[in-house]
Amino acid sequence: MRIFPPEAIPAHTYSVVFIPRLVVLHLEKVPSFHWFFLHVLFTQLFFMYIPFSKLVHIYSGVISSALYGSRRAEYGI
Repeated sequence: MRIFPPEAIPAHTYSVVFIPRLVVLHLEKVPSFHWFFLHVLFTQLFFMYIPFSKLVHIYSGVISSALYGSRRAEYGI
């Protein structure tokens, strides 16, 4: 998460170059800090909610089935 606004940080500090002159990532100015912080807040709340919601069944069902399937010989099936 950004702590400082991008204009307060020198441009070369957080530039990431994967392929020179083709793929260069750098911080852009956020259009509205209010919407940005609201977006961050809702994203964090969503990720805190996932372990206690039914969404976790999407992941745990697949993992549980894979573990059970890999141990079928132990169960005699």
